[in-house]
Amino acid sequence: MASFLKTTRSLGNLPAQVRSILFARGLPVRTAWTGLQSISEDDPELFDIIRREKSRQRGDLELIASENFTSRAVMNALGSCLTNKYSEGYPGQRYYGGNQCIDEIELMCQRRALEAYDLDPEKWGVNVQPYSGSPGNFAVYTGLLKPHSRVMGLDLPDGGHLTHGFMSGKVRISATSIYFESLAYHSHMHNSPLGRSETKVALRLPDEGRCNRRIYALDNHHSVIAKNGNPACRRYLHRRRNNIDMIGIRMYAKPDTGEVDYDALQKQAKAFVPEMIIAGTSAYSRLLDYQKFREICNDVKAILMADMAHISGLVAAKVVPSPFEYADVVTTTTHKTLRGPSKINKAVFPGLQGGPHNNVIAGVAIALRQAKTPEFVEYQKQVLKNCKAMANALLNKGYTLISGGTDNHLILVDLRPKGVDGSRTERVLELVNISTNKNTCPGDKSALFPGGMRLGTPALTSRDFKEKDFEQVVEFIERGVQITYEAKQKTGTLKEFKEFVISDPDITAKISALRQEVKEFAEQFPMPGQDY
Repeated sequence: MASFLKTTRSLGNLPAQVRSILFARGLPVRTAWTGLQSISEDDPELFDIIRREKSRQRGDLELIASENFTSRAVMNALGSCLTNKYSEGYPGQRYYGGNQCIDEIELMCQRRALEAYDLDPEKWGVNVQPYSGSPGNFAVYTGLLKPHSRVMGLDLPDGGHLTHGFMSGKVRISATSIYFESLAYHSHMHNSPLGRSETKVALRLPDEGRCNRRIYALDNHHSVIAKNGNPACRRYLHRRRNNIDMIGIRMYAKPDTGEVDYDALQKQAKAFVPEMIIAGTSAYSRLLDYQKFREICNDVKAILMADMAHISGLVAAKVVPSPFEYADVVTTTTHKTLRGPSKINKAVFPGLQGGPHNNVIAGVAIALRQAKTPEFVEYQKQVLKNCKAMANALLNKGYTLISGGTDNHLILVDLRPKGVDGSRTERVLELVNISTNKNTCPGDKSALFPGGMRLGTPALTSRDFKEKDFEQVVEFIERGVQITYEAKQKTGTLKEFKEFVISDPDITAKISALRQEVKEFAEQFPMPGQDY
């Protein structure tokens, strides 16, 4: 690295005589660095990629539920001089000087966060420093739980998030399941071999004959029954059931509804006795019953953490129920609100992070101010209207929606009845300028080959799409699914499918025609942000 730096250092540091010789020989001479060049001047290669991405966004139909288009004001804050300042610590308690303005911005962001959700600052504290939602969630776990404490969260295939303790069989996928003992509750009971009366459990036991590392069943009366029928194992497990180190446990909900079975959740919580229950989703189209979660947590003396990342804007606009009345801690990908902030503050800094991203905190402050405007409320109402319209249009075309519809900003479509899957459909829609994401559905065996597709309305609603426009979007999706089905019938593996859809003359012609229609349709609508 040292030699590289020597050969590429600024020529502005060379003696004037050397610079004159280089200039006389026609070689480029760079004067002292000023930092005043634009992206296009300083890095044309990168600037070209940014321009192409902006063009893609303008000509695409953005349906990924976790994406949106931010305002120009927020973009300006993100690219401001605030990115220059390093500010470990909290307002008034920094480890570096020169943070007067930074302190003011962070305190403003905290105040606006509390105001956006009508929270009493005497009861609620807020930490806006986490770099994103995942480390924010982990800061809560770190601050409030001891290693190997028990947590419960909605399983990933049923609409949960990775950070809520996801496991795949015995494999601990997320850091939450690595450092804590995780139990996943479900929103459906597709393909359950045990039915409503039993739950499959993987137990980590000490070496004790044939009991070690077996699979057992836990019935609704919380008795542990050995699979191999060994009476000694049965007695041992019954004696140990409240002290078992659980690798993984699966719970099932009411069939066909696609919604959480709170009665089953309560029974399993009594058996598992978690220190924390997470009420949060990533691909769940219904509303959670926070009051019921609170009752269950009270029953087992657990902390209730609500992760409202997906619905925080809807909550701020008061168009969906708020978790704040019931939760002990609330997290979101735009800010973090929590009760008893001291432990979590220490978990964020110095526990998990160094200096915060001050430019991002400023951008969040702007977004929170915007959330208090009448225009924002109308926008959120339109998000819900558009999602209902898109759901109805899909149902009218015979699509299967998990839970049968939607109460929020997203829809989870089960593509399996259409003879296709999420991976193949996502790829074809991407080729025709429709951005979606493949998603697991209840009953899926693998997150790599999911049977569903998640759709959301926030981004296109930001571009002034209305209900009729989303009906047209569904028409485009339907044609994309038909192309997917046709290509799937002629191929085998996913790799073969992806090669086929960009090489087969008939398929590529259909894709090209649909892509042009989608592009012309999308470019009619305004695009927030700034142009390049």
